[in-house]
Amino acid sequence: MSHNKELIDEWADNQDAEREILTMDGFDEAILGHGGQYGQEPLVVYSLRKMIDICMKDSGMDYESAVEYLSFNTLCAYMGPGTPIIVDDVYFKQPVCEEVV
Repeated sequence: MSHNKELIDEWADNQDAEREILTMDGFDEAILGHGGQYGQEPLVVYSLRKMIDICMKDSGMDYESAVEYLSFNTLCAYMGPGTPIIVDDVYFKQPVCEEVV
């Protein structure tokens, strides 16, 4: 179990007992923390970049296969009101724009 998963479990234990806080099996290392919108219950937050890395490392997938797998099996999954947030923190090199004078 990762340190972040331990922290999330501790945080979840201090939440309303009626509330279900969901996590995703196999992606403990991708947990960033918890977050949400104003007025809504906080949810567990995952890093998409780290999830891709986990798929590549643990399952031997290449980048494209990992993205496809997550797109089909994880990113479109709704598990109810406690469905975790996945942050798309994958950065691509931005094109350089010349300054117009």
